[in-house]
Amino acid sequence: MPTIQYFNEQTNDHKSIEYHTKSWMHDLAFLNNMALKDICIPGSHDSGTYMMAHKIANNASKCQALDIKGQLEAGSRYLDLRAALYENELWLYHGSDWTNVKLDVALDQINAFLNANTQEIVIATLLIYDTDETLTCWDHATNKVKNHMAKLAD
Repeated sequence: MPTIQYFNEQTNDHKSIEYHTKSWMHDLAFLNNMALKDICIPGSHDSGTYMMAHKIANNASKCQALDIKGQLEAGSRYLDLRAALYENELWLYHGSDWTNVKLDVALDQINAFLNANTQEIVIATLLIYDTDETLTCWDHATNKVKNHMAKLAD
């Protein structure tokens, strides 16, 4: 199990805490009083590129070895998702290279992780390639994860 060391200003000494990568936000209690902007959030670039549609000579578009659930369980809390509409479904891609990963699969894995780890958060950006259907795609994606989306403050 990983260990983090930090300095406790109240007791003026160093502390060590063991934590699980899939629940680090909950396990590291000293984070409770910190603003989100003050926490270094681990994340992944082109998170959906763990399964590419075509093998490329240098495989430069494949940025991840783990699926979305695996990345979250390994501690990632920021996901970079890029989707485009192809044959009426949203697929993840990187540049001009397509993955074999539907956006719905990624969103299902995020939902499953958050359902199992209710004290964790996931920050995700979603780039949808500009099409005539972009708003419909956004509606679909946000409806899929709406139970886990942060609510705007009044």
